Amino acid sequence: MRNWYRLVLELVRHTPTYSPPVASRAFAYLGVTAFEALASGSGNLQSLTGQLNGLTPLPQREAGKIYDDASVVDTAMAFAAKSFFSNTGPTGQRALGAMSARMRKTVSNGLSADILARSETHGLAIGEHILAWSKDDGGAVVENMGFPLEYALSEGPGHWVPTSLVAQQQLPLLPAWGKNRTFATPNGAACGLPNPPAYSEDKVSDFYKEAFEVYSAVKEITPEQRAIARFWSDDPMLSPTPPGHWISIALQVLARDKVDAEKTAELLARLGITLADAFIGCWDAKFQFDLVRPLTYIRRVIDPKWEAL
Repeated sequence: MRNWYRLVLELVRHTPTYSPPVASRAFAYLGVTAFEALASGSGNLQSLTGQLNGLTPLPQREAGKIYDDASVVDTAMAFAAKSFFSNTGPTGQRALGAMSARMRKTVSNGLSADILARSETHGLAIGEHILAWSKDDGGAVVENMGFPLEYALSEGPGHWVPTSLVAQQQLPLLPAWGKNRTFATPNGAACGLPNPPAYSEDKVSDFYKEAFEVYSAVKEITPEQRAIARFWSDDPMLSPTPPGHWISIALQVLARDKVDAEKTAELLARLGITLADAFIGCWDAKFQFDLVRPLTYIRRVIDPKWEAL
């Protein structure tokens, strides 16, 4: 299970459409897939059917038949990884193929042919069920790396304008993501934010004071603060993005504490679901408030030569 996650962390870095929201979605479905693969044969884990939005009852194991949990989970995760990263490049495709072959050889060692076949058939059925569930959540298709070909920007100094010079990034990323089907929360607006301070360029206003705090923090940054900022920057293509960062931390803790498979599956499923719903909520708020970025405001109002870290 953890080996598949480690590969997926790399695939997130090298698959162009995998911006942070898209990555969070993949981690959620991967986590649910592994969890359900184990839950189908466990007396300790309860299926997430009925607990997650739109998830219908999953395929069951045949009563009285022997299954190998490792093979069930590996087959389900191999299918999920290949499905959710079907658009990765040639290097990623080779890595997926190599991982599939290596893991199958490892988990099938010593298994009888009938148990292996039965386990793999069930794992594949779990993977296919989760993939079918994912198809209509609103995030299954990402075109133009998530940047819309057409989008009318709001007018006025308090609204977002692009800060990147890249031509593709002149319109906002994934404007409909906040309307995607959530996993556990009712919808993207379920944990709404309070309104930001009213836009103002007056130096005594709360808006100006918040911007000046950002400006001052960067100008007066300490070496420790700079290191912390770098650690959490999580730039796409240079890192596995913010959701991948949290998955990576979880994997380190799980390895350190020698956590068993069931608890590992539960933690990674819960974390993936939380991250995915958090990003849907975040994107809902982004487009509800459509607020100018600090970089734009600071350069316009405070210091035209200021650079963010």
